[in-house]
Amino acid sequence: MIRLLLVSFLVVVFGAAGYLIHNGVAGSGTPGGDPLESKEAARYDPKTTDWNDYLWPTDAGTTRTSDFAEFRSTHFHAGLDVSTGGKTGFKVFASRDGWLHAAYFEPGGYGWFLVLRHPDGYYTCYAHLDRYNTKVLNAFRARLVKGKHSYGYVEFGQDTVRVKKGEVIAFTGATGAGPAHLHFEVRDPQFNPVNPGLSKHLRPVDSLPPEMKQLMLVPLDAASSVDEKYDQRLYNVSGARDTWKVAGLPVLRGRVGIMLRAHDRAEGATDYPTPYRIALFVDGKEIFSAVSNRIQDSLGFHIRIDRDHTLMKDKKGEFRKLFREEGNLLETYWPRDPIAGVFSAAHLGAGEKKVRIVTQDLQGNKSTLTMTVMIAGDAALTYERKGTDLSMKTEGHCAMLLLEEEGAKGWTTARQWQGSESAAGVQVDLKRFRGSDLRAVTVDAYGNRTVHATWSPGPLRGSAGRLYPRRQVLFDQIVYDLKTAAPFSDPPLVSLVQGEREEQGVVIPISTNEYRAVLTAWPGFGGDAKVIVRYGMGEKEIEWTDELRAFHVSATLGGQVRSKDGRFVMSFAPADVYRDMLLTVEKKGGDSSTTYTVGPEEMPLAGRPVVSITPDPGMKHPLILAPRPIKKYEDVNLPHSVGARIGRYLGSFTLTEDNTPPTVLVNIAGKSREPVRIAITDSIAGVDWESVVVRIDKAIVPLEFDERRGLLVLPYDVFKEFGRGELSVSVKDKVGNETLVRRKL
Repeated sequence: MIRLLLVSFLVVVFGAAGYLIHNGVAGSGTPGGDPLESKEAARYDPKTTDWNDYLWPTDAGTTRTSDFAEFRSTHFHAGLDVSTGGKTGFKVFASRDGWLHAAYFEPGGYGWFLVLRHPDGYYTCYAHLDRYNTKVLNAFRARLVKGKHSYGYVEFGQDTVRVKKGEVIAFTGATGAGPAHLHFEVRDPQFNPVNPGLSKHLRPVDSLPPEMKQLMLVPLDAASSVDEKYDQRLYNVSGARDTWKVAGLPVLRGRVGIMLRAHDRAEGATDYPTPYRIALFVDGKEIFSAVSNRIQDSLGFHIRIDRDHTLMKDKKGEFRKLFREEGNLLETYWPRDPIAGVFSAAHLGAGEKKVRIVTQDLQGNKSTLTMTVMIAGDAALTYERKGTDLSMKTEGHCAMLLLEEEGAKGWTTARQWQGSESAAGVQVDLKRFRGSDLRAVTVDAYGNRTVHATWSPGPLRGSAGRLYPRRQVLFDQIVYDLKTAAPFSDPPLVSLVQGEREEQGVVIPISTNEYRAVLTAWPGFGGDAKVIVRYGMGEKEIEWTDELRAFHVSATLGGQVRSKDGRFVMSFAPADVYRDMLLTVEKKGGDSSTTYTVGPEEMPLAGRPVVSITPDPGMKHPLILAPRPIKKYEDVNLPHSVGARIGRYLGSFTLTEDNTPPTVLVNIAGKSREPVRIAITDSIAGVDWESVVVRIDKAIVPLEFDERRGLLVLPYDVFKEFGRGELSVSVKDKVGNETLVRRKL
């Protein structure tokens, strides 16, 4: 338990393991030394440093186990992991001249961690250490005590403790997350992670080209499709070494993107990172590329929209998006254009397109994947039925309009018009088709067929007209799959109503008795709303309604989500969401319940919104339980409510109370190597580790954390220096309950 609580505290200050939370700013420049393709490097913003000045940081070997920008649950991997063969105690060298900048211990994350700053403003970072050398350890302890803390983060002053390039500053260990290894980072003056492999001295041996694994075609909105399916489509690739291909000719309608699963291999490496560079070409023209030179630190959580979040959550692989997801601000893409990588007739034109994907590692080894896709032309059909008279008119890429009739042998053409005729408008008398199923189909210049609407004029056939709907929310769109047992007599009309505003949605035929309806929420949409579906079955007109409570949250303006009882509010600042979203809120349980669920659950957020819940009368220390650790209770001051900044996900939030202070157990072992052992736990609010102060008489003493046993330990050399006296341990939980324990030594 203490391990988890320690992580909660350290994540507030530094972020999750392997990622520090600092504000970064954009920059430009070309790295010195030996960068790959230096003429292009500046467009991916790698910043400038003397890459020839960097030294390999350990004598443990040069085998890579993790690389820069690999996936982590909440961030990009910020550096390079070096194998130590399962052993500890190898030397860790200062990669450059500089001075101590920061040191701390993060259980379950970085472990023992050390940061050096260098004269050009760059930093190098060393993690999962077993221990510091004597000079660093003494400086660390002195800084803790000076800051009136026994445990926590230490930052050194400018140029206070100098180190020389090649000096032993620590020893490799197995602290924090993962097995024994060394984690090494390079960071720019704004503390943004930079790819260490940009230095030839920090680049592992690699003569193997990247390996292509799988490819995914992804509809980018609810009305787009791949081979007439509205879900993403997986394709296996074939080939070997550096040449790969995807067979078939998928047909793309609307807006579609590509995702790629590929691995960068290297001699002896045990990890499977995505390649350093990926470029996408259509008919020989580059339309998208991504290069892992540098990640702006404040945008690290954008990994959840740089790679497919759902597939990773379901452990189906790491798929890189070869398009700029809406709201993604990472500087790793080119061109910096919202339509970069998007396949659409409006952007690339209709017809067959030759696709080529080139992946490249830091040593310049390349692999190429080829495929061909068909982009269907964009055609629109407007129609109106009055009695038995049907009028139709087309716009866009329509070479021919067909009215098809379903018979015993399938669909056949009943009427057809050239594109020039249908663009002017055509009329059909439905009397002769009474009792038949009809559909309108446009055909573009490349033979791609698109079904726009269906009709079944005539009496009701074998059904009372019951509707079987299924609802889902996709970002700011509400999607209904509408099914009936018998065919719709006309395309259904679907509208979204809130207050006096009513907006009609788009309906897309799947079959004569199934339609897909897409409704888009508008800025300012908030609270209770109604969806109305009007449809005909034979001569019968039917209306079906659905109610929902939802709120439109804007990426540029923010917004709020409020429960119906008024006690729960989630407030979003601008940029807390990647893109405009429609969020639902539901109170679960009975009238006494204080749990509220905001959905879609598990939806990743770009920022940390504020959740507030009005407490019950008489609550002394209310707090909010969330699916992930609460961030920063202390900077949210809301009258008559308890509020907190949440982690970067939606989900369920529960109001509870904590009037119990932390439990502190002290074991005094005299002259042993661990003369004082302290266990601190708090099962509700969690320990405020920054508040831990241990004194012998009046002197504050530094502690170390034993991760394996979850204990704070007073080292023997510190105990010996201070001698006998009264030991006092003071600690608070995150809502202010305090425990003070005194023991005689």
